[in-house]
Order: sequence, then structure tokens, then C-alpha cells
Amino acid sequence: MTETRVRRSREEQREETRRRLLDAARRTFIRRGYEASSVEEIAELAGYTRGAVYSNFRDKDELYVTVLESCMMAKLDEIRGRVAGIDDHTRRLDALRELFVNEREDDTPILYAELQLAAARHPELRRKLRALFERHLENVGALICGAADADETFRVLFITIFAVMEGLALQLASGNATAEIGRAARALVIDAVRPLIEAHLTATELARR
Repeated sequence: MTETRVRRSREEQREETRRRLLDAARRTFIRRGYEASSVEEIAELAGYTRGAVYSNFRDKDELYVTVLESCMMAKLDEIRGRVAGIDDHTRRLDALRELFVNEREDDTPILYAELQLAAARHPELRRKLRALFERHLENVGALICGAADADETFRVLFITIFAVMEGLALQLASGNATAEIGRAARALVIDAVRPLIEAHLTATELARR
């Protein structure tokens, strides 16, 4: 076996280890929450020792943030695929409305809510969560507004939608709302905020001319 192939095999093995650890961590955090989850439990579920966790992640904080970031990146890729090639912002918003109203329920809002509660008690974790949120805000802003830097108006709109959607997802997860109510509520939120987004996009386009 060549040196290149050996190196590639090691990289593939390391990537597989990280994938299994992240999957085990996601399931553990969802089931037990941040505080109650242990590195040992996550490692055992993935089929490794705790040494494998610490050789890939600095600590439980970094593992949790990485799990959440991977979920957010998957959602971002879904948004990117939905708006690819659409230059007109009205049609872009139509596509995004369809995506968000009919989106498949997943664990991301629960993971984020759990991390927010933990961050309220741990300043270092709060700093990491804030950095993750800012990156997500900029990425979504770039897709919707076509600009890398989200201004204050977009920030307010984004946080409003983000907070409502997160709260709705928790209501669904706790059984207080049905999937049908979830779709209706998401449509209500998007349609209420959309005129503000359209006005902001129009003003932004005029300012660039």
C-alpha cells in the first residue's frame, strides 16, 4: 500500500470516527440534555473510548457546538439548493416560504434551545454559541439578501423569525401542537413578516444603485 493510500485511509478512518461521535452525541444530547450527558456515555454509544472523543474535540462544549453547527449547515445547504439560480427576490421569498412552511421536523431547534439554556449558565459556552449564531445569521443573510453583512434591520427580522420558529418547534416536540398546526403557524409567521423583508430588500437594492 502506498504512503498516499495509507494517509488517505487514516483520514477516512478519522472522518468516520468523527461522524459516529457526532451522531452519538446528537442522540445523547436530545435524549438526556446538555448537563446530564457525559463524554463517556457518548463515546460508548459510538463504540469508542473517551480518548476518541478528546482526540477529535477539545471538550463537551466543542462537541455540542459542532453537533449543532452540522445541523445548521445541513439546513443552510437545503436553503441554498432551494434558491439557487433565483435572482428575483420575490421568487426567492416564494421558494423560501414553501421550504419553511412545509419543512420536515428535526432535532435542530431542540438542540439549540438546550444549548441556550446551558449557555445561560456557562459564560464560555455562551461565547461559542454567540459565534455560531453570528455565522448562521451572516450565511442566511447572504442567501436571502445577497450580502455577506446582515444589517440591523435584517438582524431584527431574522431573530424574530428564528425565535418564533424555535418556540413553535418546541411546542410540536412537547405535543402541544400538531403537524398541521405547525404548518399553519409557520405560514402565519412568514406571511406576517414577509412585507417587512420585501421592503428591506427593495430598499437595499435601491441603495446599491
